[in-house]
Amino acid sequence: MSLLLVFAILAQHVPAFALKVLCLHGGGQTAAAFQNADGGMQALQTSFPNVEFVFAQSPYPGSLWLRDPTGGKGQPTTDPNWAAESLAELDRVVETQGPFAGILGYSQGAAFVAVYLAHAPQGTFSFAAMFCGYLTTTHQGVLSNVNAASPFGNVPALAWMGGNDFIISNTMSQEQAAKFTSPTVVTSPNAGHAVPSSSDPTYSQVVSFMQTYTSGTPTPTPTPAPTATTTKANVAPTPTPTTPTTSVAQATTQPPATSGSHSATCALITVAVWVAGRVN
Repeated sequence: MSLLLVFAILAQHVPAFALKVLCLHGGGQTAAAFQNADGGMQALQTSFPNVEFVFAQSPYPGSLWLRDPTGGKGQPTTDPNWAAESLAELDRVVETQGPFAGILGYSQGAAFVAVYLAHAPQGTFSFAAMFCGYLTTTHQGVLSNVNAASPFGNVPALAWMGGNDFIISNTMSQEQAAKFTSPTVVTSPNAGHAVPSSSDPTYSQVVSFMQTYTSGTPTPTPTPAPTATTTKANVAPTPTPTTPTTSVAQATTQPPATSGSHSATCALITVAVWVAGRVN
């Protein structure tokens, strides 16, 4: 039994203790930049003081989770292992810093959320949140892995997009959302290519979604602002996307919350890790 599988089991049974969210920066941005960027990620870290946001750094040159095709974007790759180094790096983060309650990504990081969900054991995460996401159509081998694993054990998913995003079209984001079972799809009509800040009319919907999976009790969804559109359903995709270049970020460490079951949870983790070592 691997530690990845142990953490997948723990994530299902002790969500109140595993108050960590794995964050994937956008292409061309660093983990540190994503963590410290003004706006959305700073707002989320403020809104969830008892959640530890762990910002992973992509291993490929240029801060990319997926390298561009060697022949250019007009010649998609077919290698299903094209992102092997990125998958290995996230495995390392999950094994050394997990378990995680959720996984969150922005732009290319959002695209890679689905790629990693297709690779990790089902149950590794209790939710997924994607901001300005898309499918990796310029990497057909990687996309075949995503298609084969969809809908990723029916993990609850949030797909957020800005109506004025001229880098990743809303159609591209909707196409990715369709890979999940009944995703929560939120569109902020006047927003662009960014994680929504606290001033965005849809920000409360993002917070409400995440609260459901990072606190012991679900939080009711607030009434959507008049200018924002929200849907919860399977989204029908249609686009022909191209891989974008984006900037993104790094990590923060905040003390995880504790609960009355803290001791029992610690004991469960200790036993699980011991079992993993014995079986290996």
